[in-house]
Amino acid sequence: GAIVGKNVYDTVATVKSTYVKLSLPAPRWNDPDYLPFDVLVQYLNLDEISPLKQALLSGDKPMATEVDISLSTYAEFSRLDISVLTNDPARRGDILSTVLTTLQGMADYQADNEALDGIKTSVWTQAIYNADKLHYYGFLIAPMIFTAGWDFIQSYPDKLKAVAWQECRRAAEKWLGDPPYVATMIRPAQETDKTPFVPAGLTAEEVKAYFDTASIPQHELTAAVNLTFPEVDTVSFNLSSNATYHREVLPNGLTVLVKTSPSSRVFAVDILGKDRSANEPDSLIGITDFVNRCLEKGTLSRDAAALSRDLAKIGANLTLYDNPWIPYDDRYTTPQYSFIKFETIDEFASRGLGLLYDLVCYPAFDSAAVEQVRTQMLGIIARASGSPTKTARRLFYRTLFGAGAYARPVTGTKETISAIGIPDLRAYHRRFYAPNNMILSIVGNQPVEQIMDWVRATFGRLAPVKAEYRQGTPPQAVLAEKKVHVDMPSSQIGIYLGGALPGIHSEDATALSVAGAVLSAQLYGNLREKQGLAYSIGAGTAFDRDFGWWVCSMGTATGNYKKALTGLTLEIDKLRFDGPTPGDVRVARNHIWGRLMSAKLSRINQAYYMARDEFLGRPIDADPEFLTELQQVDAAAVRRVAATWFRTDAP
Repeated sequence: GAIVGKNVYDTVATVKSTYVKLSLPAPRWNDPDYLPFDVLVQYLNLDEISPLKQALLSGDKPMATEVDISLSTYAEFSRLDISVLTNDPARRGDILSTVLTTLQGMADYQADNEALDGIKTSVWTQAIYNADKLHYYGFLIAPMIFTAGWDFIQSYPDKLKAVAWQECRRAAEKWLGDPPYVATMIRPAQETDKTPFVPAGLTAEEVKAYFDTASIPQHELTAAVNLTFPEVDTVSFNLSSNATYHREVLPNGLTVLVKTSPSSRVFAVDILGKDRSANEPDSLIGITDFVNRCLEKGTLSRDAAALSRDLAKIGANLTLYDNPWIPYDDRYTTPQYSFIKFETIDEFASRGLGLLYDLVCYPAFDSAAVEQVRTQMLGIIARASGSPTKTARRLFYRTLFGAGAYARPVTGTKETISAIGIPDLRAYHRRFYAPNNMILSIVGNQPVEQIMDWVRATFGRLAPVKAEYRQGTPPQAVLAEKKVHVDMPSSQIGIYLGGALPGIHSEDATALSVAGAVLSAQLYGNLREKQGLAYSIGAGTAFDRDFGWWVCSMGTATGNYKKALTGLTLEIDKLRFDGPTPGDVRVARNHIWGRLMSAKLSRINQAYYMARDEFLGRPIDADPEFLTELQQVDAAAVRRVAATWFRTDAP
């Protein structure tokens, strides 16, 4: 329905940070103001350039740690949504006032023309990136197809390109001059506060009880359609590729991997910094993440705004760390290595690699930017400390790896992040991102030698650093069952359970991956779907060069703890003693291969996995060998490795 009046809801809850969220009416998709308003919103969301982000995030004592602005489009209406995180609940009112004042001022604001051109270029290149990700391209565009239709999506980049800033200002005057809105402020509860706010909703038991008795209508959608399905219960995998691969170690020690094929316009780069946690000093845990977050804040030749403009001009995507606004966005985050993911299109390939070289190798570490990053990281650490699942994860790795590097939190601790200074950042950056500690992986459509010429002219010029680099150490031997428990003021419980495995080169590694997939499916089907004991659950394996580990994780309600833990260990023991069915193994093999291949549809992920395989000591084109090994895993192999390694008792 329509938003009427100015509504502010201010309350407390069991949270670690203060959340300020604002929702305002926006033009409907077919309103003439929609595209100008869309450009305006994208401008407001530009890092380092947005007047709203500058107002909230800059200064000696910034009001906020994170800001996100987005336009939500539905068939009947649209909304401008603004989300702000702060570590200071006392400033929530100032944040709301600043947001409203800044929005009202956009009618008179003169935009940066280069930044505007960058927005339009980025929309065009983003369409190319999305088409490169067929595994969720439909998912990305489906809501807009439903809302506005295919023709709108097809014409969107060209229509947006024609929008002038004066149109954006007129849209701002109409929609942001004195808008109605709904604002929510949720801050941490203090001892003297009223009862913390708890979102209303059905319990797991209520949901389960409903579906146990509900009558769900069934519709036959294929009766009038002649569908012919092949009569097979297995799939034969055949992998073919017209790509050319190249691996070279430059004189400065930089390992360069190149894959080139004509199938896409995307030019993708992944830079892997080896052994991140193992090479962080004990007093500077989390410094790799700190360095990565500073890389986008400006270089010696470009301030933060200039860097942001130059990235936008070539429609570049740059990923240096987890996105705090995307749940579970930590798939690539590991204590094993750091990642820098960069993509542009072939037209800007050489220019983009040069820009990435400047960004990675010559960061400014400006004092104001460093303090801004520090504040953001301290907020992330505080929020993680209030999550039962993240706390359980942290305790699990600390217990499994003991004093080893992989026991350390990737984002650091409150004490270490508070203590890191600019000299520490510069010294660590120079050592960690030395060419002899990096893997540079590139996927494009240019000839290999042309790409190598670009690399030699940029990263190939770096001088190596003489330093002793360390590697991660294996998990501690588990000679007896170890349990660690921490009480938290939460109605939810996080459970982590697991142990040590051999390394990636073990003859059991592939069978263990299949065993982990089988176990994950059984946990999900039996404990979550049938018994309703978990809101999140899964299992899997992880491998380093000389060791690995397996883990089961579960999020459940406090009252389900004993039953959930018993169910978890029972499912593990069933796999160990009874083994899986051939069908279970077939499904798990297909799941592993399908998930890997869907992930590798995009060139940016191809570059990432090439770098990861190099780090693990696998060949540049490891997939055919892995596929052969995967096809050979049977039920007997899964039972054997599960019985050996998935122990719920001490060996």
